[in-house]
Amino acid sequence: MFENIYGLSCIENQVLAQLKLQGMNISALYGASNIDLGKLFYQMVVKGEKPECFSAAPKIQDVLKELGVISLQLKTDTNIISVFDMISNEKKLIKVKPDFVKSKLYARGLRSDHYVLVEKTDDEYKLFNDIPETMITVKESELQNIYDGNYFLLKILRDLPDNDSSCSFKKDKDKYNYKMTFPILPEILEQINDIGVKVRNFFWIYKILLYRLTEYCSPSLSAEVINEKRNMADNMFARSEYLNLKKSTDIIKYCDLINEAYRAKNEIISTLNGRSA
Repeated sequence: MFENIYGLSCIENQVLAQLKLQGMNISALYGASNIDLGKLFYQMVVKGEKPECFSAAPKIQDVLKELGVISLQLKTDTNIISVFDMISNEKKLIKVKPDFVKSKLYARGLRSDHYVLVEKTDDEYKLFNDIPETMITVKESELQNIYDGNYFLLKILRDLPDNDSSCSFKKDKDKYNYKMTFPILPEILEQINDIGVKVRNFFWIYKILLYRLTEYCSPSLSAEVINEKRNMADNMFARSEYLNLKKSTDIIKYCDLINEAYRAKNEIISTLNGRSA
């Protein structure tokens, strides 16, 4: 259900999965996530934005709402059971309590809030979690106990358009108040507090965005190139997490990682430009 789904949040993952189940080409949506690496560096390392608050790329659910493909409404109700008693063709994504997320779903996301898709079958409820992908069945009393007060109503209104400019790959033209030149120099990072955490967060976002880029560009990239770049992104994230956990202060290692990320993305863009020339 969640294979080749690369959301930055549980809501993005759930929405993309529903579109995919309807047979839509969700890879088209990933083109809107193409952002300049200097902008990503500024947001995550210079400003220190947390991954769960990442704002440099549009939320996919917001793009879909603007296109009129979905409606997505946040609701509040103390009694979640009554919500499922209503006759409706909308999908229900309910917020679940943190202790349930950890002890039953074994999820370790960065956000404090977490939503799962819930489907009612007779007197039982099936809960579908994104990461790790799992399905849990609970009784009515259990559902009320794990529910945390809010839920989304998701409805697919129409098919995803193939040629809409909001979904297409384009050069990021957004302005930001920081000029970043690559390769990055050590003196830039020497000014950053909590460098380990911020670089790790940078690579958490970078990895997902690179997966999106290779998925969007998959018709023009070989499977070998895609696997190479994705494995490289996974490796860079693991190395950044290692440096963070070790509380390393070796600025050169952080510089090397970020510059490697810059080269990897540029190689993808160069490959695409070469094939389209």
